[in-house]
Amino acid sequence: MCDRCNRREFLGTAAMSGLLLATTRAGAAPADADSTPIRVILDTDVDQDCDDIGALFVLHGGVELGEVRLLATIGCTSSDAIAPCLDAINTWFGRPEIPVGTLKDREFLAHTGFADELIQRYPHRFPSGQDYPDAVTLYRRVLSKQPDRSVVVVAVGPLRNLAKLLRSRPDDASPLDGRALVAKKVKRLDVMGGTYPPFANANEAEWNFKQDPASAALVCSTWPTPVLFNGEGGSTCSGRRVTYEMPEHNPLTMAYRHYPGAGYAGDRLSWDSISCLVTVRGAAPWYEVVRGGVNVTDPATGVNIWRADGNGNHSYLVLKTPKSAIAAQPSSTSSSGCGQWIWYRSITSTPSRRRLASASAWMLSFLSRGIICPFSSQHRSHLVAISGR
Repeated sequence: MCDRCNRREFLGTAAMSGLLLATTRAGAAPADADSTPIRVILDTDVDQDCDDIGALFVLHGGVELGEVRLLATIGCTSSDAIAPCLDAINTWFGRPEIPVGTLKDREFLAHTGFADELIQRYPHRFPSGQDYPDAVTLYRRVLSKQPDRSVVVVAVGPLRNLAKLLRSRPDDASPLDGRALVAKKVKRLDVMGGTYPPFANANEAEWNFKQDPASAALVCSTWPTPVLFNGEGGSTCSGRRVTYEMPEHNPLTMAYRHYPGAGYAGDRLSWDSISCLVTVRGAAPWYEVVRGGVNVTDPATGVNIWRADGNGNHSYLVLKTPKSAIAAQPSSTSSSGCGQWIWYRSITSTPSRRRLASASAWMLSFLSRGIICPFSSQHRSHLVAISGR
């Protein structure tokens, strides 16, 4: 079936919703084939949770479909494994040229977990995060080369890197200070962090904000571009079928397998994957974007409060489609005709975006039921051989 398929096509299809693209009658159409790819920088605390790997897979899928240009992947904790892990996954997708940087502060969430397992198994440039560029240095170098107001920064971990970027001074990369450089080059910041109506919590901070309240407060109060906040990832799970149906050697499978509380037959809440999904495909039809406000964050505790303000440039996501309806969709589509999958050959034989299922199927399959492989076990060894994995 796939003798003529090259490795990159295979990996791109794998990334885009974990190889499942089921036919569906609902949802929005994919982006226009002629649209300009979104320029994205991912800022992540990969080793803290396996959904960061899911988020990176979504972005690589967007790259393969021509919807994303992934400018850099940057670690935001002190873990020495985070940069090699990001580099290993980029390399696994055949994109070792993507710049990787990391936070150089010591003892800030220096946790090590499944990332150690990944970097033992997949090639990467350097053995330790200490050998990769400083996060702020890389931000300034990458941003300075981009068209004005063209970059979307997706931050799915604590906001220390972004606070440091705002405080950065002119350097060889740019004569602008950090805030001016962000204002000139960044189109929007997408943040996975905080809590928002109707589930706002005024008594306890959300995890990402709680780890570095001062940085969260600084970013929320001084970031000069529009900011979209996501507190909705806890409404949807993914991962169960990652470990059921994708090969064990796949890095996404391994991340879920080695993350405590997920693993085989285990779902995991999908905060970071939701953020990257919305970055690539937009909020509709699954989420409503509430605009016109300011996210006020306590620099001592990280607790945030949403304040309506017609002049505010902040917004947040609210789940519009009931979770039960989202969860039901993959079952109904996959059970129709014993699973009417859009097979790989039919996808790659015509323009990708026109042959892919609607964006709703993409999101539903990835986030509601996890990453699913449409290929039966009799095809899998053949595909593995072709992919070189």
